[in-house]
Amino acid sequence: KRNIYELYKQPTYITYHNPASRKITVEIIINYWNVLSSSKRNTYEIFLLLKTLTLEKYYKSIVIYLSSGEVKKLELIRLILEKKKFWILDEPYNHLDDKSIAILNQTFIDHSNNGGMILFASHFNPNIDNLEILDFNWYDYIKKNITVF
Repeated sequence: KRNIYELYKQPTYITYHNPASRKITVEIIINYWNVLSSSKRNTYEIFLLLKTLTLEKYYKSIVIYLSSGEVKKLELIRLILEKKKFWILDEPYNHLDDKSIAILNQTFIDHSNNGGMILFASHFNPNIDNLEILDFNWYDYIKKNITVF
């Protein structure tokens, strides 16, 4: 229902394997993303994001000392910093606790309500109204479409 061609100009892609460098601090990586995306987020707004995701105490920590869930939450901060309209995510719910899942669900709802579009692959079925699910059963597809000699 949205102009998909306009949305293609606006992608943010977050992979399953978190590309955040594990050898630098949370502060450096967030500032890097902030500058790279020309974000207007100030330090106060960034700390509110970190506090919401219970990451504020790791601001000066090296990323390698964060858990998998904390690194995932750190990566998801890019969605807010980059302010793109089209989000593509691979397994965004992996390693998240219940509180973080609820925050991510609400973030998805807010983004969609503000004209954004989200495409994600997940083994987790979030409780979000009006979610359109495309169920790909790759095993059946391969079984029907591959000839074995």
